[in-house]
Amino acid sequence: MGKESNRLADGGEPSPDPDNHLIEYPMQDRKCRGCEERVSGRREWCSEACRKRADRAKRKRPRRTNT
Repeated sequence: MGKESNRLADGGEPSPDPDNHLIEYPMQDRKCRGCEERVSGRREWCSEACRKRADRAKRKRPRRTNT
C-alpha cells in the first residue's frame, strides 16, 4: 500500500484496542516564576498579582554599578 491508500475503502476490521491510536503528550512541569506554584499551558505566572509582586521585588534589588 502506498501513501495514498484510502482507509474507508480498505474494509479491514477496526483495531480491537482503541488506545492503540491514542497519542499522549507528557505533562510539562511548569512552575510560576514568582512562587514556584504549578501553572498550566504556556503561562509563566500563576496570577497577575504574583507577576506584579515579583516585579516589585526585582525593582527593589540594588543595582550593580561598573566603577
